[in-house]
Formats: sequence, C-alpha cells, structure tokens
Amino acid sequence: MSIEKFWENETPITFKTSKNTVSLFREANKLTISRPDWLATDGTQRQGKTVSMDLVALVESDTDTRREAHKILTFILLQIEKGLINNGTTE
Repeated sequence: MSIEKFWENETPITFKTSKNTVSLFREANKLTISRPDWLATDGTQRQGKTVSMDLVALVESDTDTRREAHKILTFILLQIEKGLINNGTTE
C-alpha cells in the first residue's frame, strides 16, 4: 500500500511553537503535529517526527467517537484561549 504524499501537493495552514509545528492540509483533510525541525549531520534541515489525523476518518466515525473527539478538541482550545495550559499541566 502506498502512502499519498499530501504534504508534497499542498501548502498547509501552519503555526509553530518552540516544541511543535501544527499544520492543517485542507484539501487532504489532514491535521499534522510535528516535533521541531532538526539539522542532520550533513547540515540539511529535517522535519521532526510527525503524526497525522485523518479528518475524513474522524467524520466517518460513529457518533460516540465524534462526540468524544469534539469534547477533547474543545477542551484543548478552551484551555489555550484561557491560557490555562502551563508546563504540561492545567489549573
């Protein structure tokens, strides 16, 4: 099975922090989270390890799964908005 290289065919909407890069590939319906870029021994810049979320698979999931995903993602966004996430803990 070949993997579709969506990251080569689309420019994502991206934001970076000191520890992660988050990218939304709208056409491919994928959300990726990467560790920071790093320099290889040959001096080339490499992308950090990356995981992706298939948003189509999420939408096609059962109602309970979608509801739980919504709950988790909403919690994260509210914590960020309120500035309550600090050093891996919430207050």
